[in-house]
Amino acid sequence: MLAGLLLCGLFGFSVLSFAGWNEVEAVPTGRWGLAAAAVDDQVYAIAGQDDSPKLSKVEVYDVARNKWNEGKEIPSGRVMHAAVTFKGKIYVFGGTFDGIDPVARVEEYDPKKDVWTMKAAMPTPRIAPMVVAMSSNIYVIGGATALYFPSPVIEVYNPATDTWEQKPDMPNPRWGAAGASIASKGKIYIFGGATDFTRENSTTAVDEYDTRTETWTPKAEMQRPLHNFSASFVNSGMIYVIGGQKWKGKGGVDGGINDPDWTFYDDVWEYYQQTR
Repeated sequence: MLAGLLLCGLFGFSVLSFAGWNEVEAVPTGRWGLAAAAVDDQVYAIAGQDDSPKLSKVEVYDVARNKWNEGKEIPSGRVMHAAVTFKGKIYVFGGTFDGIDPVARVEEYDPKKDVWTMKAAMPTPRIAPMVVAMSSNIYVIGGATALYFPSPVIEVYNPATDTWEQKPDMPNPRWGAAGASIASKGKIYIFGGATDFTRENSTTAVDEYDTRTETWTPKAEMQRPLHNFSASFVNSGMIYVIGGQKWKGKGGVDGGINDPDWTFYDDVWEYYQQTR
């Protein structure tokens, strides 16, 4: 079900109107904590955890054929990592092997050659960072250190030189947030995210990062606190925020998909920055 409520103001979320949703072929291996990225008309579901200890599976969805194919496994299988497409290649950052300790590994996938290549590791290992491509760089923002303590670190990766550059810390550290960029304006937007190691506290904060001035500006907050969701910018100038979870506050948390102490949302919200 697609749901939404209108929040007033110049900067904010509005009801998103669609003709409907189409159900497509289900992914062969159900997983959580995976990352996804698209190249042309192929969508890559990368790693993540199913009911086995194996974390390296890659499956590829062919949009035109509505069919899944087995992809080449990522050498460093992981969970709660991040992936982004940049100039026809997919880059995978961070995550965790054991659900506790973060990893710094970065791997590049070239779909034309069907080859994974190890790249320069992140200076700061992180779980569930926000990764956004911008101009000639990829920004890796926030995430969590060991035991899910939020990290304020911003590090910028240059794929052309395989090098990293440190940037000033973000003011509101969190992990499991959603990020999207408007490249023409040099702006990155970070939505929500978990704000402590318990996974129980999320934020409604929306922050804009100006990559040209390296400054942060708070924007209209989200309709509810969330983490572990997604955001995508489209050519219409809108950013679409999809899904997410929030702790109900009723007891222990095990992180399981069927945990009664979590609420999972199917909302889709549209974020815009102009008078409509």
